[in-house]
Amino acid sequence: MRSSKDTFTVLYTLVRETDTEISQTYLKVVGSYSYDPGRYSGPPEDCYPSEEELSYKILLDGVDWNGTLTNEEEQELESLIMENFDEPEYGEEPDYDPFPDDVPDYWDAD
Repeated sequence: MRSSKDTFTVLYTLVRETDTEISQTYLKVVGSYSYDPGRYSGPPEDCYPSEEELSYKILLDGVDWNGTLTNEEEQELESLIMENFDEPEYGEEPDYDPFPDDVPDYWDAD
């Protein structure tokens, strides 16, 4: 099996709560995910472990928003992205729509 690299664009709804209000911010996330299953048989000099790499950029109205999420928010975002790379079982539809209908018009602006 060969390595693969996929690019993606998803919408992430950031919800933050304070004592007095709840805010929602729609963030556009663009990036890539690559996976190499490695090689575990054959001559030792040809073997190597599996590797995966996730890189992304977070945008709000086209402005770079990297570094503004808390660690917990960033882990939630990465989990959401990785769920999209899990292949559904045969005949099963993915349960996540990266382009929901209730997205504001401005999210396409770069």
